Amino acid sequence: MTSNNPEFSIILLTYNREKYLALQLPELIKLNNTEIIIVDNASSSDYSNNLSAQYKNTQCIKLDKNYGAVGRNFGIQAATGKYLITLDDDVWGITNKGLNTIKEIFEENSLISAACFKVLDEKSGEITNWCHHCDPIKFSENSFDTYEISEGAVVFRREIFSEVGLYPFEFFISHEGPDLAFRIINSGKRIIYTPKIEVIHAHAIEGRKSWRRYYYDTRNLIWLAYRNYNWDMILTKLPISLAAMLLYSIRDGFIRYYFKAIKDAIIGIKHLRGTRQPITRATRKKMKVMDANRPSLIFYIKKRLFTKGVKI
Repeated sequence: MTSNNPEFSIILLTYNREKYLALQLPELIKLNNTEIIIVDNASSSDYSNNLSAQYKNTQCIKLDKNYGAVGRNFGIQAATGKYLITLDDDVWGITNKGLNTIKEIFEENSLISAACFKVLDEKSGEITNWCHHCDPIKFSENSFDTYEISEGAVVFRREIFSEVGLYPFEFFISHEGPDLAFRIINSGKRIIYTPKIEVIHAHAIEGRKSWRRYYYDTRNLIWLAYRNYNWDMILTKLPISLAAMLLYSIRDGFIRYYFKAIKDAIIGIKHLRGTRQPITRATRKKMKVMDANRPSLIFYIKKRLFTKGVKI
């Protein structure tokens, strides 16, 4: 059971990681005015239900199949809080002080609809899961607008989902963040990164497939473009992104998943008919400003082309 009218909802996505969920819950229940919603992506055991039954203000939604990252949609739909915090089960560090900071951020600016957290690696203490288009060494201590969403470490105003919709269920995992971000910015709202909320990512290996980023990143690049890009972006931006994924796939020995992704993306576009909402002119102008601090091509070559085992 959950308390009536909580101010915060924490949506905790889990899949076959009982150890991490068991570590998370005793800390989360200490938070004030907060409900906890566990979304279990059809784990092989009933650990999530068993654990949630032990704690107040906690409920579990056990899904009938693995929906991947977009399984968060079910928690978002069930949440009653004013502010929705979505976390992975191996991301921890939310405190009452952090909740107060979140409230201050949203109350200071009504246009802010989402705030991405600063994420640190559990072992090294270094910045990790950096998806924003700037150098983390230079910008991780600054707040700025972004068109990326760190799905496992972010907070939303609940009403934004009524305005722009949920994560696209078809995506499963990968690029569902920018897809939602484009719709939020199209609506005239803002997404920010803030270093004021700091969380730790343990990078649990359970439930991760070695091939998944090569397949889903590639397939969903095409679907992201179809749903959101203007035609000139499709002709210029998409080929560059697909070429980069081809290089990564060749480098790491997952080339067959790359070509399977291309095939499945083309076949699967029929399921996305009627969902296309191209980025508005105003959104493109905002993106151009956000990209002003984008690192050089050499930066990305050093970071990605010659670095294996990117943590996601």
